[in-house]
Amino acid sequence: MGATEVVTKKPTISPFEATLRVAWKRAKQVGTQIYHSRNAMAGLIILLFFLSLAITAPWLAPYRPTQSVADATCSTLSVPATYLQPPCPAHPLGTNYNSNDIYSQVIWGTQISFIVGIASAVVATVVGTAVGLISGYVGGWIDEVLMRFNDVILSIPWLVLMIVVAAKVGVVDLTGLILVIGLTGWSVTARVIRSQVLSIKERMFVERAKMLGAPSSRILVRHAPRSCTTPGGSSSPGSASSSSCSAFTCSGTPSTKS
Repeated sequence: MGATEVVTKKPTISPFEATLRVAWKRAKQVGTQIYHSRNAMAGLIILLFFLSLAITAPWLAPYRPTQSVADATCSTLSVPATYLQPPCPAHPLGTNYNSNDIYSQVIWGTQISFIVGIASAVVATVVGTAVGLISGYVGGWIDEVLMRFNDVILSIPWLVLMIVVAAKVGVVDLTGLILVIGLTGWSVTARVIRSQVLSIKERMFVERAKMLGAPSSRILVRHAPRSCTTPGGSSSPGSASSSSCSAFTCSGTPSTKS
C-alpha cells in the first residue's frame, strides 16, 4: 500500500496585499540605506525639523502672518512706530513696512514651503511621466514634436520661465503658484521616463501583452509605469527653492499687496 501524499495548497493573496508587501519591502530597503548614510540621515533630521516647525506653527508663532503688531516697544524713532522695528525680545527679527512680525512670518512660511514644494513636485511628476510615456512609446512625429518642445523648455532658465508664466497669468495665489512651478518643472522627468520607455517597450512582457491583444492605452497605464523609476529630485528642479522664495508671498502678507 503506497504512502499517500498530502498536497498542501499555498494560500492565495490578493493583488492589493501583494502590492502592499512589495511596497513594505522597498520601504525597508530605503530605510536601511538612509540609516547607513550620514548625508541621508542629516537630510532626514533637517527635513523632520522643518516639518515639525510647520506643524507647530500655530503654537510657536506669536502672531498670524498678516497680523499687524500694535506695540512699538522696539522702535528707535523719535515718534514711536510699529513698522520697521529693529530686532528685540518682543520681535526677534523685527517688523516690516506693514507692521507684521517677521519672526512669525518665517515660521508660518514653512507650511507654505511644504505645501508648494510637495504639490508642485506631484504636478511636475504626473505631467512629465505622461509626456515621457507617450513620447517614448508612440514614437514617430509625436515623439519629435514633444521632445523638441521639451528641449525649448529645458533651454530656458526655470526661474525666468516661471516669472514669465506668472506674469501672463496675473495674480498668482497658492494654487496658481503650484501650477506655475509644476507646469514648468516637468521637462527633466519627461526625458528620463522617455529614455526608459524606449528600452521597456522592446522587452518580452510588452511583446506578450501586444500578442494577447492588450491595447496601447493599457500597456501605457498598467505595464510601462511599473518598470519606470524617476531619480529623486528630477521631477521639479526648482520647486524647493522657488517655494521657499515665495513662502511669504503666498502666506498673504500685506507687503505684497498694493
